[in-house]
Amino acid sequence: MARAQQLAGLALGDRDRQRQAEQALVGGLADDQQLVQLTDASLCHGWAGLVQTVSRAAADAVDDELTTRQPRLNTRFDEHVDHRGLPDGAALMDGAAGIRLVRLTDLVNTAVTVSWDRCLLLTG
Repeated sequence: MARAQQLAGLALGDRDRQRQAEQALVGGLADDQQLVQLTDASLCHGWAGLVQTVSRAAADAVDDELTTRQPRLNTRFDEHVDHRGLPDGAALMDGAAGIRLVRLTDLVNTAVTVSWDRCLLLTG
């Protein structure tokens, strides 16, 4: 939701909406009570999805607060995968494929826009 609001703010030239959306995302990243709700590594509602969303939001952000939080987020993502392993399936949204795509994208450059982000509505 925060990324959708950020994109709306960007599209409308509404810096207040954009900033509020970014601060909501930062608040979620700073709240362990919210982060413990992530129970899997998947792209759909899991750690990979959060990492990819934050990466895209950080690339468009007004300030560098999201960028600053990315290394710790990536570490937690890696710890989750190391502890629980990859899912059995190979699917994009809830399997190993989505997790691997996020990891590959992050290794290349977090500011790189990849075409598969569009199907997740993370880019315009």
